[in-house]
Amino acid sequence: FFSKILIAGYTSILPLFAFYLLASNDFNFFTISEKLYRGLFSVYGPVSQSLFPLFILLSHSNKDLFKKNILRQLYFQLTLATVVVIGLIYFSEDILMLYSKGMFNETSRLTLILMFLSYPFMIVGNILGLQFLVTQGYIKIMNNCFLAGTILMLSFLLLSFFNIITINLGYFVLFSEILVAIPILYNSYKKW
Repeated sequence: FFSKILIAGYTSILPLFAFYLLASNDFNFFTISEKLYRGLFSVYGPVSQSLFPLFILLSHSNKDLFKKNILRQLYFQLTLATVVVIGLIYFSEDILMLYSKGMFNETSRLTLILMFLSYPFMIVGNILGLQFLVTQGYIKIMNNCFLAGTILMLSFLLLSFFNIITINLGYFVLFSEILVAIPILYNSYKKW
């Protein structure tokens, strides 16, 4: 439960504050990019959740097979995500034109590209955090990683809100996924 709240914290804070940070036209383009980003995740999420019971079973019955399957899933999903992200980046202008009814904004394209680039980091965090660390009983470590992501996202937003920094919000999504994935990767390596 606490993990879900923390994940929602660093992934959902940005859309809530984007309305205050952006002009109305920029907000509209950000909303399109954000919906496309979330839409892609809605395809990935159920696949990941369906593997969780298998990983719990394997983690208690066969550690070697469990670790082999974790690595197999990590490689497979990262490879698939890389191919999908490259395709989405290539067609990002067309995608935005389709969803924005013919209007195009290069800033929104950059936002969308940055959001798409965060997917491989999200996959690392998901597989090594939720599938590996949680099934091994390291929930507190994983929660701390997600808490760090939430705190960093809030910090970025506060700096933007008070006009201390001005940055494309797509960078916030990318930075938060990277800053969550790095400690999860490190802790997974230590606990492997």
